[in-house]
Amino acid sequence: MESEIKSLTFYINKLIQKKELSYEESSRAIRIIMSDEATPISKAVFLTALQTKEPTAGEIAAFALTIRQMAKRVEIKGIDENKIIADTCGTGGGGIKTFNISTAIMFILSAADLIVAKHGNRAITSECGSADVLESLGVNVNMAPDVISHCLSEIGVAFLFAPLFHPAFKNVQGIRRDIGVPTIFNILGPLLNPAFACSYEQGIRMIQILGVNDQKLIKKIISVLKIMKLYRAMVVYGQDKDSKSGMDEISTLGDTVICELTSTGEVKEYIINPQDFGIRLARPADLTGGSPADNARILLDILSGRQRGPRRDIVVMNAAAGLYLGCKARDLREGIKLANEYIDSGAAFKKMELLRQFSQEC
Repeated sequence: MESEIKSLTFYINKLIQKKELSYEESSRAIRIIMSDEATPISKAVFLTALQTKEPTAGEIAAFALTIRQMAKRVEIKGIDENKIIADTCGTGGGGIKTFNISTAIMFILSAADLIVAKHGNRAITSECGSADVLESLGVNVNMAPDVISHCLSEIGVAFLFAPLFHPAFKNVQGIRRDIGVPTIFNILGPLLNPAFACSYEQGIRMIQILGVNDQKLIKKIISVLKIMKLYRAMVVYGQDKDSKSGMDEISTLGDTVICELTSTGEVKEYIINPQDFGIRLARPADLTGGSPADNARILLDILSGRQRGPRRDIVVMNAAAGLYLGCKARDLREGIKLANEYIDSGAAFKKMELLRQFSQEC
């Protein structure tokens, strides 16, 4: 039995029997998956069996926490314990293709004095990922962990380029490609921020807006975030009122289904519509992006205050959620007002410039 547990056989058999893996079993299994201890075939069988059974919130949380422990550390230095650290990201893969909304809001949240550690990657399911657009804005996305620590403490915002912090992913990239169907890794990405691991150790409060591309994931992922001890969080699934297609952002095309984790550990589910906040409904064509250069121009126009209309509206809506979660606004309505103020005052644009300058000088 002991030799089986050190391989994937034991865990595969449990999954085939539709049994949930314990925290310890999940942790050990994902360490094997992320190493060279098992054959590619056995890894593929494990991932397929897990997907067929459907991973539970406990299994997902165990995988995420273990992978974060394996990541390169980002020490949180010189940050007041009363501060809040934030991340904004989504799973990708939604039916509606947009410009880099979650990347734009990182600068608005930072302008509000939240510590923003944006964890992201290059494009996988879209034409332009967060790393791609930031690079086009002149940000050096290849900053080392110690440099990022200084960046967070000095200017309050940084980008954590996922491949630099999770080298063990090289052991699963080929397998994921060969399987050719979604696996647990399609939803793990937004949960792996290495700065959050150190934040938790130091008692720094963590908040997150996490968009999902499938409405069935909303309740499961909010349960995962609760297990992972986030201070406050939102899992959001936006919709287009006409096509009913989904997006991993708060939508200005129609309703957004939200599961909110409160500071007391309560989970609330509700639906919002942009018109409830005085924002006109947009059309999908209003929110599309393009190449990294195209999306960089969109972000520059929004953050500089030059662009008003649907693109700015959806950035403001999503930033409002972050300001609310970060205790900077009493509700979404006040968050919208503040987000507009941080853009119009130039504070958000200044944060983007500070990150670009810092990353280049380092």
